[in-house]
Amino acid sequence: MNGALPALTCLIVARYVGVLAEKRGGLNVIKYALIAYSIIVPLLSMVKGLSLIILWLLPIWPLHHVGINVATSQLTSVNERGEAMGAINTCYNIAVLISIVGGGIADVIGREQSIMLASIPLIIASVLITYYTRAIRGGS
Repeated sequence: MNGALPALTCLIVARYVGVLAEKRGGLNVIKYALIAYSIIVPLLSMVKGLSLIILWLLPIWPLHHVGINVATSQLTSVNERGEAMGAINTCYNIAVLISIVGGGIADVIGREQSIMLASIPLIIASVLITYYTRAIRGGS
């Protein structure tokens, strides 16, 4: 049940996220996901009970996943797209590999501290993607 309910919420909203990504741009949708994650991840370490369940069910992953696919399509030519998607999938798998260490870190420093530590890359990524989207638009 742990993964089934979030998957169901993602299933419900994925189509709408696709529409949002087409209208607002893939990079903006990624930015929305990163900002949401950088708020939600620290909250996950602080709340319990129903609040934790509600946060866990928020469908942020579709923003990230669909945003990346749309941004890749928007920022690459047809000839580059396969290689770009391969690079993205490689990055996903490297992240999963690195996350294996997270359980060991949580055992040493505690659950709450490890979750807070996990939010740092999300915040950094939010800042970087905001800078990048402004840079490719010529500073607007």
